Amino acid sequence: MATIWLQYLVAFLIGSHGLVYLIFGALSLSGPGFPQVFRAWKGNSALLGGAIGGAHLKILAEYLWVFAGIGIITAAIAIGLASWLPGIWRPVAIAGSIMGVVSFGVFWDGQRSQFANQGGIGMVISLGIISGAAFFPAVFG
Repeated sequence: MATIWLQYLVAFLIGSHGLVYLIFGALSLSGPGFPQVFRAWKGNSALLGGAIGGAHLKILAEYLWVFAGIGIITAAIAIGLASWLPGIWRPVAIAGSIMGVVSFGVFWDGQRSQFANQGGIGMVISLGIISGAAFFPAVFG
């Protein structure tokens, strides 16, 4: 069982990660968003090939970012309130993080030089959250 301060710290860090997804997706959907990400983007997905591309792919990725953010923020709240919400954090953290990983897979166009710019860092953090939830199931109740 983690100490309460460690629990709150982990909840804060995971919540911050979710907030980045949420803000990034919401700002991209409501306006120009973050042009530095889209400037070098080819408009297609390395994973999906030509199945979907351009504006439709961008909208799909943006919605996935928003839903991943909501899921990860919900997991952070469940971690912070683990004594009142026992067992909730794991499935929510895994679902939200999987959505984050999928959003990267859908959006990344295969340019290695754009790995970090197109969400690679977020994908790595999401994989860490999935691993933590899978390998340490009882850490937050």
